[in-house]
Amino acid sequence: MKNLLIIVIFSTQLAAVYATEQQRIFTDTQGRSIRGCIIAYNANSGAVSFKRGNKTSKVPLTIFSDKDQAYIRSWGMNKQFISDSYFKISANRRKDKGEKRNKNHSFITPEKTSFEVVLENRSTADFKIQKAEYCIYYEQEILGKEEIQEGVLYGKLTFDSVPTKSKKVQKTKEVTTYKRELDSNWIYAEGTDQTQTGKVRGIRIRIHAELPSGDTLIREFSMPDNLGDKMKWATSSIDVGMMNK
Repeated sequence: MKNLLIIVIFSTQLAAVYATEQQRIFTDTQGRSIRGCIIAYNANSGAVSFKRGNKTSKVPLTIFSDKDQAYIRSWGMNKQFISDSYFKISANRRKDKGEKRNKNHSFITPEKTSFEVVLENRSTADFKIQKAEYCIYYEQEILGKEEIQEGVLYGKLTFDSVPTKSKKVQKTKEVTTYKRELDSNWIYAEGTDQTQTGKVRGIRIRIHAELPSGDTLIREFSMPDNLGDKMKWATSSIDVGMMNK
């Protein structure tokens, strides 16, 4: 599964807060203040690379105030959460073709499509998932109409958390499309196409993660990778074809 688009969505203000070499005032456990920025943070060792002016030094996380410790942990988690190398989102399509049946002089073959959503945490941090949601986009040609109806299945997943060095998998609900073929002994008087088909175009996924600071970051994943450019995010389902019967 190559060339999958990963979009990071968060406010401009939040982006600035966790940007590389963002200058700010830090406070230690004794109430002393110093201006500088975080260059790197190792969650395993608790070592913080702190830059002040042109000088960089390594200091333990524990010298900072509780508030700044939360900021530093969030800074490190942000850099890992937005990186596919550390926090990977993927999806596997699953299809199940149903039994062909005869209805009104035509043969209908349904096909159910779902996705396995995979979250793989390769980072050094545990991620608390506030919300995981998806939109599955599909389309269906309708009998007797010269049109293709577009549908969306909106749903939520309950990952809760993804601990460090772990993988979590959940399955979406199913979308049902169908192929309808008119019996060869019949034709449509209106000249309508003898066959109607449907297909699933793809899936968009949004993962909301909570940082120790209380901020929320959102990662978006699309399959295929250009689906996010073509299809608007939906907050509820739009049923077409066999989904509304």
